[in-house]
Amino acid sequence: MRLVVLGCTFFIVCGSTFLITGRLAVDLGGQAATVMLFLISGVLHIRYREGYYLSYPNLLPQRFRVSLAYAVSDIQFALALAFLLDDFAKAAAVLASVYLLLETLTIIYASVKRISIKRGNYSGAGPLYLVFKLPEQFFLMWWVYFFTYQSPHLLFK
Repeated sequence: MRLVVLGCTFFIVCGSTFLITGRLAVDLGGQAATVMLFLISGVLHIRYREGYYLSYPNLLPQRFRVSLAYAVSDIQFALALAFLLDDFAKAAAVLASVYLLLETLTIIYASVKRISIKRGNYSGAGPLYLVFKLPEQFFLMWWVYFFTYQSPHLLFK
């Protein structure tokens, strides 16, 4: 789902800027896709909070895991906003990379425990799910680095 959001947003923004300006704005498309990715992920953390709650390790207290599911969505919304602002874009890229790395750990934990995020139960695909999710996570880390840290094209300067 995340790669679909990323790809569709990227091609829509690149295509529309090319039609309007005659210039292919790949950097703008990449940044807009990153912003949309974190906005959609934030909404999904609220929508599937039971599944995300289960994906956090049991060594965390229960009340903390419930709050963490909502806090992560707030963090994602804040990162999406920060990517748009000149003063915060590079710091947001670093924080987003750290977030994606930490999320990789929860994905591994959820896969081992066979947690289904969408269903909020233990009927997930299991470790086989990692064959897709781990490369996706590393691709997202590269995407954030390339489009928001290395060469940001900021919408609001």
